[in-house]
Amino acid sequence: MEAQRGRAGSACDCYFVCIRWVNTCQCSPRCIHSLLCTDAIPYATTVMGIMRAGYIPFPISTRNSPTAVAHLLEKTDAKHLIVGVDPAMQSLAAESLEALKSQHPSATVPTTSQMPVFDDLYREGLEPIKVEDVPYEQPDLQMPIFLLHSSGDHFAV
Repeated sequence: MEAQRGRAGSACDCYFVCIRWVNTCQCSPRCIHSLLCTDAIPYATTVMGIMRAGYIPFPISTRNSPTAVAHLLEKTDAKHLIVGVDPAMQSLAAESLEALKSQHPSATVPTTSQMPVFDDLYREGLEPIKVEDVPYEQPDLQMPIFLLHSSGDHFAV
């Protein structure tokens, strides 16, 4: 199955609705963290869906240790974490949340949801989302639109 432009827009809108339904927190900034090791199309759809929903995507490197992930979750006051479906990501997320609880007892433990796979987003017969279900909100142009973290080991110009 190929992902055509119109279907990609529908998939992003579909994910927009999922994000809005799952994440009703009033984070400031409204940030959604993710631990994903997946194919490019579902990954891009997830990031675009998060942005379309008015949230700031913060993909956390899957190379981080559970302690490092817990540190990032605590420092950014994470409210929600999207986790990839593969066992390694599920394990990393579970260990990271346990580390967060033990190392930062006063920190809020974020809710989690599982990232949809390609077929969830692009399957045949997927009902189109109504325009009124995905209202556009003008973003604050002074706010970041994407967060990245670097361990400092690499430098790119």
